[in-house]
Amino acid sequence: MPGSAGPGSRTQDVVSVPIDTNQKDQVMRIYIFKSETRKELRAFASDTMGNRLPGSHGPWTVTGVIGPDKAPPHNLSREAIEAAIEAEGFQLWRMSKKTEARA
Repeated sequence: MPGSAGPGSRTQDVVSVPIDTNQKDQVMRIYIFKSETRKELRAFASDTMGNRLPGSHGPWTVTGVIGPDKAPPHNLSREAIEAAIEAEGFQLWRMSKKTEARA
């Protein structure tokens, strides 16, 4: 008989959990790019190819990745970077002359 369990049988309770398709709560992986035409210009994007980076400053070369549990370089705000990527598809930033000399 369905739903009944005899001696020695096991029953499992199945709980239905809705799948949250809203990725807003997930921390994104951020890719770091450098411009090949403007030495000091860098960018953050959420895709490995940098498809939404401005072509006027390209070509772009990926130089690193910031995992979901890592902080961005140079004390930059992850929250601000993610907001810019969600709004514009990227965020640009410049290396200072002092930082470039060390790199």
